[in-house]
Amino acid sequence: MQAARDRPAPKRTFSVLLCDDQVDTVVTLGEILRHEGHKVSMCADPRRALESAVLYNPDVCVLDIEMPHLTGYDLARSIRAYKLTPQPILIALTAHYRNKTSELLVAQAAGFNHAISKGSDPRELLMLLDKLAGPDDSPTAA
Repeated sequence: MQAARDRPAPKRTFSVLLCDDQVDTVVTLGEILRHEGHKVSMCADPRRALESAVLYNPDVCVLDIEMPHLTGYDLARSIRAYKLTPQPILIALTAHYRNKTSELLVAQAAGFNHAISKGSDPRELLMLLDKLAGPDDSPTAA
């Protein structure tokens, strides 16, 4: 939880759907995001994640790439096929994020907006969510 304690409050909170077949990853990220004020739904089964995305239309979906039954790429394509309004922001979570450019291109082709490394510091996801929240409207010191 150290990552969350060292940060200012988020500019905006999101409803976030997390899906990863590694339950520890989902629980850890879910706790961090909840601590930051985000509303979080968690799934370890990508088929359930598709149902949740369609029923609840979260603002953001963070999806693992390598899962049984349905890959994160397939899950992203399926979510996009439902043409939800508004469309959720899709973030690929991959353990194989060696070449950022090529991995991002593959993820974008499947419908992802962003990709981050599964082994990265959770602050990377928090910073991305802050960036997605838009510009900081707080007054600046003179």
